[in-house]
Amino acid sequence: MELQKYLDMDSLQLPEMNFHDLIITNHPCYSVDERNEIIALNLSNLSLAKLPECVTSFESLLALRLHGNNLSILPPSFNNLMNLTHLYLPVNKFDFFPKEIIQIKSLQVLAINQNMIKHVPPELGDLKELQRLGLSGNKLSVLPYSISMLHNLQSLFIENNEFANLPDWLTKLTNLEQLSISRNPVEKLPNDFDKLSNLCLLSLRETKLTELPLSVYQLSNLEELDLNGVPITEISYHIKMLKKLKRIDLNGTQINSLPKEFSELKEMLYLNLSSLKLQEIPPVIFNLFNLQELNLSGTRIHSIPSEIGRLNNLDHLDLSGMGLTSIPPAIFNLNKLHRLNLVGNRIRELPPQIVQANIDICWSTHGRENGIFLHRNPLESPPPEIVIKGTGAVKSYFMSFKGEKKPIDEVKVLLVGDGDAGKTSIVKRLTGGEFSENEPQTHGININDFNINSGGKRIKVHFWDFGGQEIMHATHQFFLSKRSAYILVLDGRKDEKTEYWLKHIETFGGDSPIIIVMNKIDQHLSFDVNRKFLSEKYPSIKGFYRVSCLNNTGLKELQGALSRTLARIEHTKTLWAYAWFNVKERMEMMTEDFISYTRYREICKTKGINDIDSQDTLVEFLHDLGVVLSFKDLALRDTNVINPRWVTNGVYKIINCEKIAYAGGELHLNLLNDILDKKTHPPEKHDFIIELMKKFELCYELNGEKVLIPSLLPIEEPNYSFDIDDFIRFYIDYDFFPKSILPRFIVKMHDDIHNQLRWRTGVVLKNKHINCHAVVKADEIEKRISILILGSQKRDYLGIILYSFRLINQSFKKLKYTEKVPMPDNPNITISYEHLIRLESRAIRYYLPDGAEKEYDVQELLGNVKPQLKAEEEILQLLREIKDQNDTQESLLEKANETIMLQPNFFGLGINLNELIKKIFKS
Repeated sequence: MELQKYLDMDSLQLPEMNFHDLIITNHPCYSVDERNEIIALNLSNLSLAKLPECVTSFESLLALRLHGNNLSILPPSFNNLMNLTHLYLPVNKFDFFPKEIIQIKSLQVLAINQNMIKHVPPELGDLKELQRLGLSGNKLSVLPYSISMLHNLQSLFIENNEFANLPDWLTKLTNLEQLSISRNPVEKLPNDFDKLSNLCLLSLRETKLTELPLSVYQLSNLEELDLNGVPITEISYHIKMLKKLKRIDLNGTQINSLPKEFSELKEMLYLNLSSLKLQEIPPVIFNLFNLQELNLSGTRIHSIPSEIGRLNNLDHLDLSGMGLTSIPPAIFNLNKLHRLNLVGNRIRELPPQIVQANIDICWSTHGRENGIFLHRNPLESPPPEIVIKGTGAVKSYFMSFKGEKKPIDEVKVLLVGDGDAGKTSIVKRLTGGEFSENEPQTHGININDFNINSGGKRIKVHFWDFGGQEIMHATHQFFLSKRSAYILVLDGRKDEKTEYWLKHIETFGGDSPIIIVMNKIDQHLSFDVNRKFLSEKYPSIKGFYRVSCLNNTGLKELQGALSRTLARIEHTKTLWAYAWFNVKERMEMMTEDFISYTRYREICKTKGINDIDSQDTLVEFLHDLGVVLSFKDLALRDTNVINPRWVTNGVYKIINCEKIAYAGGELHLNLLNDILDKKTHPPEKHDFIIELMKKFELCYELNGEKVLIPSLLPIEEPNYSFDIDDFIRFYIDYDFFPKSILPRFIVKMHDDIHNQLRWRTGVVLKNKHINCHAVVKADEIEKRISILILGSQKRDYLGIILYSFRLINQSFKKLKYTEKVPMPDNPNITISYEHLIRLESRAIRYYLPDGAEKEYDVQELLGNVKPQLKAEEEILQLLREIKDQNDTQESLLEKANETIMLQPNFFGLGINLNELIKKIFKS
């Protein structure tokens, strides 16, 4: 049946669905009987302000679902629907109970939840067939006595209203099986509450009861009791009377123990004790042998007894946020356990028995129903990098660790700050080197190793001293790392960009500890920073120290602070097998400037590390320690393991070359013979350096003889003009603006650069496959990328451009950015793209942005910028086809990225391509 022609809603396409599915879904659809008569109609979430006239002409209608509209009245003709048995009106705008409903005597189910109704008419008691009544989420404080006459009523939901008292006549509803009075300020239950003897479900969640009356314990058929957030202080021994009880939620109550009679609840399947002030797991629990789900999260019970192993039917066990330091091996003998949540504890070491459990070992709960979840634990053995890779990697880790092991006791310390701030002098003072008042600026990275006494042991420190020239900031992302400590050196003689550098460290180094050093105080005695403000905003700061390298002021205190900070870095305590140390020593003695990843694997095998996951994790550690450089990026990972001194000095000599800057960023490859040292970087290795810079997105090829380095482009914006009558704008606003973002974008999009219109903070693009131009600019002061696109396929081109920016943005740790849609008639007023998507999902049609004087149509705003997206399965099918000609994830990613530029709609505004590719290879 073509229902939409009756509804007079041309844009609505309703699918047909069976009756049962229709009444439980919130998606528009309809159902017919054998005579092709409409018997059920779902018009949910359509922003209807009034009911279409024709609906009341469907006299055979049995079920009508109108959830999530804007209805405030029903038409007088509504009582034509005399056969209606199911009526759903939640989440509308009724502030009066619609009197038209009272005429429909056949109603069995009525839901009018989440409106603004203050009174229910006494005539509701005339609906004698009513079995289920939902009045939750209104503004009711009383109910009419007539409801007590609804003798067929089995379910009554009145939660989240304003009831302070419940009427005694409620106990006349003796056929009630489900009753929810949750989230009402009720302080006591009606007398003779035990007369509701058929109750199976009783929810008292977040009421104000301070004790449970005996009448609740006398509800002998009760199967589910929800006391979440109720301020009761004890459970009576009368609990043993609830023989059929299967589920009880005591989360957020004031209970600190359970009576011994609790063990008689042999039917118990679900028990929630989360957030209770328990000193230990109540021993009675270990007699609940049918228990399938136990939640002890947030109880601060610091150990789990071995008796937990008696609960052989446990399927879900939540021990998150308890402060546990160990996991009892008995848990892994629970053969039916499918979900074990250990997130947010203090577990440093996993027991080897964990790999014997028939459950996947996972780091995060995100997107997973089952598994052992270990996020936010200070794991040392195995380290998080192993756990993230899953069960197989953890098994291999334990296998490789048979025998003796010891802590790493090694760390990388990176010094950052503006040029001439005195970073090199700080390192020399810390390591016992000779101070020079005329120390030259560092044009690259100086790497020095030094042993420091910390926490009663010797820790080997790799000091990385970065040149502070602005041109070099764009390369920091490749060398700044986690598992490190940072020293931010500020010069008291200058107007320092303190927060710029703190954001810089946070973005690239994650939660690594930071020491702030205010240097050269001999020249600027009053120099300081707002310590309290910065400490609150950047919790990773471990201290502030005012020093002078010239006269040694404050250096002893700084050395002590560094020693204490290093002692608290968890990864220095991570245990390694001796085989891992043997590989590290071999890499430290490496005379080659770089080796292939295949060669690295061979070295691991000769030292007894045969497992690929362990090899990959070890190289990540070596990268973070500064022993080697190796990058996770798929295009780089299979290429090389690199000597960090060799590559950093080579790259920095190139980007600091004045001749290239004078040439507007163009590098003639023959010039490398003059730029690079012939002994350390001979001509036969020049190609490797340039290819590495391309993969770092530091440059791109102009022709066979030249490359262009975008960060050295001219500053001046060239002249250009377009007819911009029909265009769209889009902004990306950043909390912190890494200087490499636009240069990397220019590298990614260099094939589209129009007429060489490129400058240091912008580029003009023209796509050869799509009839579009784009102007993309960076404003470092406003921390904004502005995109202007014109042409017939501008939405699709925006999809391509945003995909490139998202790839870049995702490569930065903790980078916060917001994609924004400016109003077409006032680009100074914006709405975040994500918020627009949320408005659309909630069927909100019009929205008034901050600062605007009128509302805007959400669909029109999205229609300007949102390309049509393909289903994930269609994307996967395309990738499968590409995979047939590509053997590795690396080559598949490269080919897929080429495809995206030709078919932007496949990936719209940000599909995680890496995850889809992993899915392909797993299958």
